[in-house]
Amino acid sequence: MNANTMAAISRGVARFRLTTAVTIGVVFLSTAITFSVSAADKPRVASINNCTDQMALLLADPDQIVSLTFLSQQKVASVYRDKALSYPTNTGAAEEVLALEPDLVLAGAYTSKYTIQLLQKAGVRVETINIANSVEDVMLNVSMVGDWLEQRQVAEEIIDDMKTRLARLPDAPSVRPVAAIYDPNGYTVGANTLRGQMLELAGWHNAASDRGVLYYGTLSLESILKLDPDILVSSPYSAETWSRAQALNRHPALAQSGIGADVVHIPSAMTICGGPWSVDVIELLARERTGYLDN
Repeated sequence: MNANTMAAISRGVARFRLTTAVTIGVVFLSTAITFSVSAADKPRVASINNCTDQMALLLADPDQIVSLTFLSQQKVASVYRDKALSYPTNTGAAEEVLALEPDLVLAGAYTSKYTIQLLQKAGVRVETINIANSVEDVMLNVSMVGDWLEQRQVAEEIIDDMKTRLARLPDAPSVRPVAAIYDPNGYTVGANTLRGQMLELAGWHNAASDRGVLYYGTLSLESILKLDPDILVSSPYSAETWSRAQALNRHPALAQSGIGADVVHIPSAMTICGGPWSVDVIELLARERTGYLDN
């Protein structure tokens, strides 16, 4: 093989290497740009409701969140309070939110309709979640917010985990022990609420059902004494404070009857809004039921 032939081969190899390197570089650059644009395209979100605060903190990328309500940073109201401390807060006023120029605003069923209308008139997209009255409602809210935030995969993984954990709950006994949700002022809930369904899934009979409470209501001291539940379940908003409403749970009549001896205390942040933490509560109540029957 002569020198000219060798030189030609060398030039050809060099051109191949250069072309390959350029092609690979373009592919990687194109991929990087695609991922960068994709991440940047996810909507920037402001939340003006405590329950949507929790959903945003659960599902959104950190740089998607531009503002949450001040309640998100209160321990008694927010499951993700520690995460929320990293973000600016708002009071739910439209003027505050408009200044942030979000792509999406998350609101709740009781958010002021005037605030929502003002934001929509300004061209801001507003999405609203309903109050979750069942685990199925919780999953629906997670799914919807996941879609709005373009976090479908994250939402689906959370829902799948919830379903798996619910399927592992111990079977309910043929005769269920009786539990009464008894918050300050005798506030209680019936079967058609998330907390009511929590009791049922955990294997308890809800005492409120025996008084015809289907949604939200109260149980007087006299009613509790007649119902004689096996345990009380309490989730006061301000557990470490005192009020006459809270004193009802410590009434001497309850102590004398023995009803107040077994009280399951659940942090208010875990019962105000529905989320995957609702399964934590169900699992806790199931353990309490198992422990009660074992004793």
